[in-house]
Amino acid sequence: MWNPKSWYFLGIILLFPPLMHAQTVVDEMVAVVGNQVILRSEVETRAFQMEADERGNRTREIDRCEVLEDMVIQKMLVMQGELDSVEVTDEMVEDELQRRIAQTAAQVGGEKRLEEMMGKTVDQLKEDSRPNIYEQLMVERMQMDITGSVRVTPSEVEAFFRSMPSDSLPPVPGEVELAQVALIPEIREEEKERVKQELMDIRKDLLSGSNFCIKAKFYSEDPGSAENCGELGYVKREDLVPEFSAVAFGLEIGEISEPVETQYGFHIIEKLGQRGQYASFRHILIKPEVALDDLIAAEEKLNALLVKYDSLEFNTLAFRFSQDESSSANGGKLTNPRTGGTRFMMEELDPPTLRLIQGLSQGEISDPQIASNQIGDKMVRVIKIVKKIEPHVANLREDYNKIQQAALSEKKVKVLREWVSRREDDLYLNLTGYLEQCPALKKWHQAP
Repeated sequence: MWNPKSWYFLGIILLFPPLMHAQTVVDEMVAVVGNQVILRSEVETRAFQMEADERGNRTREIDRCEVLEDMVIQKMLVMQGELDSVEVTDEMVEDELQRRIAQTAAQVGGEKRLEEMMGKTVDQLKEDSRPNIYEQLMVERMQMDITGSVRVTPSEVEAFFRSMPSDSLPPVPGEVELAQVALIPEIREEEKERVKQELMDIRKDLLSGSNFCIKAKFYSEDPGSAENCGELGYVKREDLVPEFSAVAFGLEIGEISEPVETQYGFHIIEKLGQRGQYASFRHILIKPEVALDDLIAAEEKLNALLVKYDSLEFNTLAFRFSQDESSSANGGKLTNPRTGGTRFMMEELDPPTLRLIQGLSQGEISDPQIASNQIGDKMVRVIKIVKKIEPHVANLREDYNKIQQAALSEKKVKVLREWVSRREDDLYLNLTGYLEQCPALKKWHQAP
């Protein structure tokens, strides 16, 4: 029977191999799934990728039997997906390749640096990775088809929890749920004009031959691109906010725009290249600043609101008056970007928020604080601790959502295991070299 814990590895495909490579092995075919072949070198490379950290150093040992089993199941999913005419288009593959290229390039310092590190052009890297990306997308589509409708009832969640030995229940760290009321002062027109003029002066210097990379590193306030010379990589129109893309995609290659206003501030944009519906840009972003007097006025207004509407529930106050769109519609509750839920572990909070709530008890409201929202706008806010959960051993009352997700995962594994079992009789594997090492896979082996 398929080992459930191997599901952890299923479908893991790294876009690029590590800079260090797995030890060379004498290659041989170790498995056949329909017309799909798995080579020993592929198993070893996959295992090495999973064992290595981002620097290519081996940090753990991975069971080759689990790797092979996962690869076999992946091939089964791909084969069945093709038989069922599950659609994975060239455009879907290209979009995923481009997304991963952009993400990796941003991490290493740009596409040029990525090409230097890998010894290949971006186009070559994409071609090398295309088959793997196709397989991964097919596996994801098949997983969704097989388990997408799986649900768990409250009684199943409770049964799952009761089945866990009491001495193996996991510890849960302390968490908090927070809500805020935030006022965001408007930027004065004279400040906007100042920023636009500063960008016009920078643009003039660039048109006269100044180095865009140096200017971006010195002036740009976009933390995601400034150190990368302002480069955004190749993106589609829908990857950018409308005001930015409307101007950027209308530029000629090498052309630099005049200042463009978006929700993030003001930009000047240079178009670097075009590949079909994708284009590459670099930009310099400068954010206009809120006047100190306006921040002080916002703080006074917020204090007055808290006094005047003292009888209102905090969530009603947030809904009526808070100007931070990311939280006001949810009664002011803050959303954890890592989990999508409303609970935060203390180490997940940014330092200003952590300092603000230090010493507060559940139900208490902080003093006003000047902070920045998700897009960098200055605001004045107060935070309420809606719920404070001390560290504890997992239980149904406080950790139902976590336990529900664990129960759902186990049920999905069971459904996938059953799917695999129904197809075992149609499977031919030659486990040469792995047969004695992987006794659990002998059920699939058929002597040639």
